Amino acid sequence: MSYIRRLADRVGHSRHLKKLRPIVVPFDRFLDKRTGGRWALADIGGVPMARLHVRGWKTGEPRTITLLYVPRGDDVILVGSNWGGDKHPMWTKNLIANPDCEVTIKGVTTKMRSHLATGAERDQLWAEAIDQWPAYQQYQDNVGRELRLFLLTAA
Repeated sequence: MSYIRRLADRVGHSRHLKKLRPIVVPFDRFLDKRTGGRWALADIGGVPMARLHVRGWKTGEPRTITLLYVPRGDDVILVGSNWGGDKHPMWTKNLIANPDCEVTIKGVTTKMRSHLATGAERDQLWAEAIDQWPAYQQYQDNVGRELRLFLLTAA
């Protein structure tokens, strides 16, 4: 594992990570717009990033958010960690209501369909997510909710 990736893992385990959110999220949006989705801040640390395009659960309006993702062949695993926050991130509610979505990775957009993983499937996907980003386990251990986990497959 590279030095940069080890540093990214260390930052991911930091209890202060949530404090960085007000800085990281706007900067990531700036990078996203400037590079057409080809780069995100976490890319620098070797952490895979994707842009999720989904309709809002209430308004039906298009929403886009940059997220860590776990590659699984042509599929994508997303974890609703919300930076280890106490509430589910809104994008998870959007995906539950509107499973048809698009994902942009390195500037390439793919139509996908998502589903909320449960049971044995969730256990398998969770193991893969922890392998990619070990801080997810710390997030899970520190919140009073089960982190939502989605599998997205090409539509």
